[in-house]
Amino acid sequence: MDNSDEGVYRKWVLDNNLFLNPLNDLRKEPLAATDPFHLPNIVTSINTGPKYQGMYNQMKQEFVSARFMLYEGITSQGTHFSDKDVLLINTWDYPAYSINIEKIKFAYRVAFSLFDKTAFFLNEYLI
Repeated sequence: MDNSDEGVYRKWVLDNNLFLNPLNDLRKEPLAATDPFHLPNIVTSINTGPKYQGMYNQMKQEFVSARFMLYEGITSQGTHFSDKDVLLINTWDYPAYSINIEKIKFAYRVAFSLFDKTAFFLNEYLI
């Protein structure tokens, strides 16, 4: 992997086993730095359409987006321009406020919401 922003990101994901790829669990190599998981072929009635693939695509996209937001939140340095000139009251409980903290919180909210979506998906798919 190269030292571009994308290369550094992919290495971080690979090092933390966050790719949706079984090879990611075995070896830390560029071959494992993709998200190839997909659903098997599904036969449904003609009126159903590709609803399972659509649900799965949405969950997968939410996961990879949350993964990137987590990466951005923990690796960004300095004050972002959106945080400048924002008046916040000092509550003396040592809170941390910044767009980077919000990205981390966003990532965890999305990740936890995927548990419910996965359960709903499995209920629809397996029954």
